Formats: sequence, C-alpha cells, structure tokens
Amino acid sequence: MWCGASITASVTYLGQDQFQVQLVNNTENKTYRATAAFSADRYSAEWIAEAPSEASGELPLADFGSVGFTNCSAVISGNKVPISGADWEDINMTNSHGQVKGVTSALNQTGDGFTVAWESN
Repeated sequence: MWCGASITASVTYLGQDQFQVQLVNNTENKTYRATAAFSADRYSAEWIAEAPSEASGELPLADFGSVGFTNCSAVISGNKVPISGADWEDINMTNSHGQVKGVTSALNQTGDGFTVAWESN
C-alpha cells in the first residue's frame, strides 16, 4: 500500500497540548488523521526515516532503496520556512551495533528536501 507511494505528512499544534497528525496517501487519495494530547516544548521539527522496532528492540531493516523528503517546512514564529531556514542537522541511521543503515544526503538546491539511502554493511 505505501511502497512507492507519494505521502504528505503534517503535525499541527492545536493548542492546550493538543496535536493533530495527518498522513495523506496522494497515490491512493486516502487521508489518515489522529489527535493526541501531550506536553511538548515545540522548539524543533524533525523529518525522519527510521528502522522499525518493538518492545524487545530493533527489527531487521529491509533494503528500502531511498526515500525522498521534499517541500519540507516548519512554522517558526508564525512564518513558514524551509529546512534551510533553521538549524539543519543531518543524522545517518545506525543500528544498535553502530553500523550505518541509512545515509542522509545534503539538502537539495531549494533547501526544502533531502534523501535517505539504504546502506548495506
């Protein structure tokens, strides 16, 4: 269902410790939405490709090729800015043994996207 799909994701602060997460599968024209209450500092934004895990630890990571993040932005002091408009830190995905499993690229030319490529060791 999600493999090869174009997905749009957003997290919106609704006030009073309420957040809404929305995923739109643009390929299948389906929307998934959830609201949750929790306390958060709200001073950072993250775009993450992450290996699956369960209570007992990390699960094997399949060769996902690469995943692209595009048109990424955050609202800072009421202004929508691309990733390059804030402090950017790229972090490679590693497993519990310190092996790199996903390599994060530099930002694209417009400063609003990057890719994470699967790495075999």
